[in-house]
Amino acid sequence: MTRRVQFIVKVLGITVIACLALSIFIWIGYTRLKGYSSNPLTYSACITETEARYENVAGWDFEAEDSSCDTLAKDEEVRVFAISGQAKNSRLGKLFARRRLIFAYDPGTTGIEGLTVQAKDAKRILISLREASSVFEMNRTLGEMTIDYNILKVDYP
Repeated sequence: MTRRVQFIVKVLGITVIACLALSIFIWIGYTRLKGYSSNPLTYSACITETEARYENVAGWDFEAEDSSCDTLAKDEEVRVFAISGQAKNSRLGKLFARRRLIFAYDPGTTGIEGLTVQAKDAKRILISLREASSVFEMNRTLGEMTIDYNILKVDYP
């Protein structure tokens, strides 16, 4: 091979590796931004569906997602995300809006039955739930807002 061909092959190899690396970084960044697992091995083993949306609750939008994973054992998790109401005003803002995980729990059953998100006043949000098997995450603040929880029964606190 001539030096020119060797140079072209080397440049193409470096370009392909750079494109793969960039794709991986974009994948990890986007999935983390949206609150999903960035691990491609477990990402496809889980089915995540948005079960409920609570819009304009004290200036924030909330999404409740039910994730069902079948890896080694059946795993069910409900996650509640908050999205700034200002972020959804533009198309790009809606696409790249940062979702903040504020509440995650194991429902013990499937679905989000009994979950409600409502505003108590301009600075307080109330998340109510009838029953949970266990709670993984409970954030008490969201920006300048305070989050209160009313969970009637937790099987494994």
